[in-house]
Amino acid sequence: MAVWCVGSLSGTSHASIVPYQAFPTSDGHIVVAAMNDNQFVRLCNVLDTPDLAADARFGTNPNRVAHRDELIAILTERFKERTTSEWVTDAFEGSGLAFGPINSIAQVFDDPQVQHRNMVCDLRPSPCVIFHTLALHTLVTWCVIRDCTHIVFPSPQTAMWVPCNLMVPVIVSAPKPLRRFPPTRSAHTRPPTRSPTHTPTNPMMS
Repeated sequence: MAVWCVGSLSGTSHASIVPYQAFPTSDGHIVVAAMNDNQFVRLCNVLDTPDLAADARFGTNPNRVAHRDELIAILTERFKERTTSEWVTDAFEGSGLAFGPINSIAQVFDDPQVQHRNMVCDLRPSPCVIFHTLALHTLVTWCVIRDCTHIVFPSPQTAMWVPCNLMVPVIVSAPKPLRRFPPTRSAHTRPPTRSPTHTPTNPMMS
């Protein structure tokens, strides 16, 4: 935008930082970013490829951008040697690098953190029907109720009866609400401080 040019499609990669993209593993994909030269050296250590850090073609980010195709081809073959879980838990966890697996929808909801925070609620308008929905801070879901139905929410534990043939908003609260901070005044919005003995004067009256 700064140079007013229209960029080309580049998938998950970054135009001016290499490597910064998704890589295929033996069973999925992982996103990895080395934001500077020190992080690239750390990435090479994690991948057990110290020779890449010593290669003059990849020693600086401008050089890595210039030799993007060669570097990405080498890294792609390296990432394919292990599964996504192995890379995440055995290699990148605690490395200080920016990384993350690309999950399917099923993997997202099977994540232990998602389950621990009860981020999925089951709406049961009838014994044979279940609606899966996200338990956000405050989630309003419109449900069409055709008969008197007992709706149970697993978190928080609440239940209610609704009358027949109504479309009602169902409000679900997350187990831990978002923290809200009080508004603060910026420096340019604070009133000017005055001395207790200061008396405003009108220059036209002096």
